Amino acid sequence: MSPNGDFSCGFYKVATNAFTFSIWFSRSSEKTVAWTANRDAPVNGKGSKFAFRKDGSLALVDYNGKVVWSTNTTATCASHAELQNSGNLIVMDRNGHGLWRSFDSPTDTLLPLQPMTRDTKLCSCLEGFKMTEPSDWS
Repeated sequence: MSPNGDFSCGFYKVATNAFTFSIWFSRSSEKTVAWTANRDAPVNGKGSKFAFRKDGSLALVDYNGKVVWSTNTTATCASHAELQNSGNLIVMDRNGHGLWRSFDSPTDTLLPLQPMTRDTKLCSCLEGFKMTEPSDWS
C-alpha cells in the first residue's frame, strides 16, 4: 500500500482463479485498476509469485515457473520496490535510485502526476471498438 493509503498493489482477481499483478485505487469501492503488469496473461491463483529473481529483475512467475512479466532490470543491484503516493511502483537499488518505474510503462490509465514526454505514445479508438489484443494498442 502507498504511504498515504490511496493505492494498493498485488494480485488482482480478474476471473475464477485468474489474477493480474496490478495497482488499484484503495479508497474506491470498485477498487479501480490504474496499472497492470500482465493484462494479457493472467496467472493462476495458487503458486504464482511476484518476487525479485537472482538476475535482479522483479518478475511475475506463474505456478509452473514460467515468467509471465518482468521489469527487465537484470544485472542491477535492485533491492526493493516502493509504491509511491502517486501510484507509481518503483524498483530501487540499495542507494534509493530508481531502476524501473510503472509510470514508464503506462497501460490504459494516466494518473495525475504521471509524466507525459514526447516519446509517450497515446492512442484512441473508435466508439464501440474493444481493445483486447496487444496489437490494438500500436
